[in-house]
Order: sequence, then structure tokens, then C-alpha cells
Amino acid sequence: MTFGGYGVNKQVFAKLRIFDIDENAQVDYKENNNFRGWKSPELRAHHGACVVDKWWLVVHGGVGKDKKLLNDWGLFDFKLKAWVGIIVKKDGSSFLPTLRMHTLTAAASGFYMFGGLDK
Repeated sequence: MTFGGYGVNKQVFAKLRIFDIDENAQVDYKENNNFRGWKSPELRAHHGACVVDKWWLVVHGGVGKDKKLLNDWGLFDFKLKAWVGIIVKKDGSSFLPTLRMHTLTAAASGFYMFGGLDK
């Protein structure tokens, strides 16, 4: 499973894709768009992502459209096949730092964040 990234012509994506073993190719993952008002996170590359508890894809930060650094994070629920949150504080800031080129690693019922660049 992949989310976002750069294309051949340097375009940035916000698609969930899964590798189809039978087709030997990546295909778009069928998701419930706009579930309860939630939409997928904005276009991004160089972000961190991991799967937590087998049912949640966590996506954080990276570089968005026009090389804007991002600090939001999104949750994708595999049971619902939908994005169920893009979490920020009431003032619009994130609970996590603005990072790119970092990793997220699942542990127990959460994740660890390692490395990255903040500029």
C-alpha cells in the first residue's frame, strides 16, 4: 500500500494505491470518498506513514503542492475503506512537528517518529 508521492513528471499525488500480485502492477485502492465529511489528506511526497493495529494507515507531514512543508496527519480506516480524520489542534497547528523525509514505525497501539528534516 502506498499513499501520495511523486510521479514521473514530478507531479504530486494524494492517491492510495495497492500492489496487485495477479496483475503485477499498482492499482488505485477503492475508497469511500468523503466519508462523513472527511476527505483524503492533500497531495504530498516525502511524508511518513505506517500501519497501526492492522486497521489504520497513519500519514504525517511531507512536502505538498508548491513545495509547501506539511505538518498535518491523516488516518485511513481499512475496515471502512475511508479517511476518518485529519487531525490538527483547534488553532490549526499540528500535535506533531513539520517534517519531511522521516519515518513512522508502528509500536503497540501507536507509532514512533524518527529523523526527518524540518526545512
